[in-house]
Amino acid sequence: MKPARLAARLTIRLRPDTLLRTLPRYPPKPVPEPRVLGVEDWVFRRGHTYSTLLVDLERHRPVDPWPDRKAGTLADRLKRHPTITLISRDRVGA
Repeated sequence: MKPARLAARLTIRLRPDTLLRTLPRYPPKPVPEPRVLGVEDWVFRRGHTYSTLLVDLERHRPVDPWPDRKAGTLADRLKRHPTITLISRDRVGA
């Protein structure tokens, strides 16, 4: 949900530009390293640009996108996340 819509739902009377101006004052919460990872192939533009996305399956959040679908790139990316204990992937041939 967008911050302005959330503020409206919480009945906080505030202009959207004011809200966006004040958000950078608060540092983001640290995100824990993923343990259960999903590897998904997805398309920027059908038939033209294919990509791969790593998804934290416990928190349902994207972790790490990259612009190709090569197995070697996946192996390099997995080395960056040593806390991973389980990987789920789709059945794409690459």
